[in-house]
Amino acid sequence: MITSVEFIKSARSFVEEQSQVFASQYVKVKDKYEENEYVQTIGRLLSALDLTTRSIFILVENEQVWDLSILFRSVLEGSARALYLTSAHSREEAWKRVDEYDNILLKSEIASCEQSINRMAELTKDEDSVDAETSKISKEIVQEWKTGEGESRQVKEIVRKWGFWNVSRILRKECRQWAMSADMWEMRYATANVLVHKSSVGNKHLVESYRAIRDGETSPLFSAATVVEGCVVLQFDRLFLFSERLQLDSASIVAVKSRHEDFFEMMSEIRAKSEKIRRDELGEYS
Repeated sequence: MITSVEFIKSARSFVEEQSQVFASQYVKVKDKYEENEYVQTIGRLLSALDLTTRSIFILVENEQVWDLSILFRSVLEGSARALYLTSAHSREEAWKRVDEYDNILLKSEIASCEQSINRMAELTKDEDSVDAETSKISKEIVQEWKTGEGESRQVKEIVRKWGFWNVSRILRKECRQWAMSADMWEMRYATANVLVHKSSVGNKHLVESYRAIRDGETSPLFSAATVVEGCVVLQFDRLFLFSERLQLDSASIVAVKSRHEDFFEMMSEIRAKSEKIRRDELGEYS
C-alpha cells in the first residue's frame, strides 16, 4: 500500500533533482543572459511556479489540502504562460510576447486590484511608514496604468489573448509537450475552477481525496494525488523546453525523469485502484 508520505517524498525528490540539474547548467551561461529581459522574465516565472509547487507539497504532506484547487490553477495558468513564452518560433515573436507579458499583462492584473489597494490604503493610514509606503507605491502603479494605455481596446485584447483557454489553444499547435496532454490540463483547469468557486464542495472533495491517497484507495480526476502528479509533470515540461531554448543539455533533464520511475509507478498504482473502485461502484448500479 502506498502512503502519502512515500508519495510526496518521491515527488519532492523528483522536482528538486530537476531544479538542481537545470541550475547546474544555467550557472555556466548565467553571465550571458544577465541583461536579457526575455530570459530573465521566463526565469522569474519559473521560479515562482517552483515555489508554488513546493507549497502544494507541504500542504498535502500536512493534510491542509483545501487550497490545492486555487494553487494548482495558478500552476496551470503560469505553466501555460511559461511555455507560451518559451515556444515562440522567431526572435521577433519571442520579444513581442515578453513585452506583452511584462509591460501590459502584469500591469493590467495589478490595476484590476485597485479596489483592494484602496481598501488597504485606508487600513494602513495610521500604520507604520513601511505599510504606508507600500500603499503609496501600489496606488501610484494603478494611477500610472489608468492614465496610460490601461483602458485601451488593445490592452483588453492582450489580456484575453493571455487567458488560459486561448494560450492552451495556441500551445496545441506550437508546443508538443503541452499538446500531448492538453485535454487533461484543460479538464483539470475546468475542474479546479469549479472547486474554487464552489469552495465548500471543493474542500470536502479534496479532503476526501487526501484520505484516499493516505489509505491507498482511490484517485479521482482532480485529487491531491493528481495535483501532485500535475505539478511534477509540468515542471519537467517547463525545464525541458527552457533548456532547449537556451541550448543547454536538455537530455540531462530527461535523464532525471528516468531515475524517478518509482514516482510514476506509484501514480499508476493509485490510478489502477481508482479504476477498480469506479468499476465496482458502477456495477452496483447496473
